[in-house]
Amino acid sequence: MKSVIRFIFLLIFIFGVSSSAFAVAPTVTATVPANNATLVATATPITITFSMDMLHNGSANAVNTTSNYTITGSGAPAITGAAYNTGTFTVTISLASALPSSTTFTVTVKSTVQSTAGSAMAAAKTFSFTTRDEIPPTVCTTLPTPTGMSTKNTAEPVKITFSELMNQSTFNTSSTFTVNDGTINIGGTFTFTTTTAATGSCSGSATKQIVQFNPSSALQDGKT
Repeated sequence: MKSVIRFIFLLIFIFGVSSSAFAVAPTVTATVPANNATLVATATPITITFSMDMLHNGSANAVNTTSNYTITGSGAPAITGAAYNTGTFTVTISLASALPSSTTFTVTVKSTVQSTAGSAMAAAKTFSFTTRDEIPPTVCTTLPTPTGMSTKNTAEPVKITFSELMNQSTFNTSSTFTVNDGTINIGGTFTFTTTTAATGSCSGSATKQIVQFNPSSALQDGKT
């Protein structure tokens, strides 16, 4: 009889304890971009996938409440939305604008978010990523200048200064950087140097790429 009573009291204790005490804490299983990702496109959607179905009723602890997320970094846009997919347990974060280029950002998922069972994450989740450079380079100066092309010394090198460092492997005399005498492309080699001085249409401080074309033979007189 005593054993039966003990069993009854045990059942009362077990079922009297809040079910949340036994609930498994949700975790973040994947993010896009991945943590420490580089060369991320500035328009890449930010997504966060959880390990279980999450509360999504717009309350303070819901995953579709924007205040449960932060994004930091130079020029980070405001978070304007958080859409939840119940089939994949994934939240897609909406931003007020595209992310700035060449910048590192950190996204934080606050530990206040809860699962549909009422369990919160054990700790906040953070992940960082760096966006790629999506600002096109510009031409600062040319040598000779466009107005001086008709008087160019045939032995003078052709130089172009770009607003930023360039991928040197992309320069070739057949398609990307051509010097044409009206009939054929002139062969030659390239020399790459840098400058931080203000030049032409480009201001100072930033590192600029100077690309010099060295023709394989002197350019001919009287040709354009």
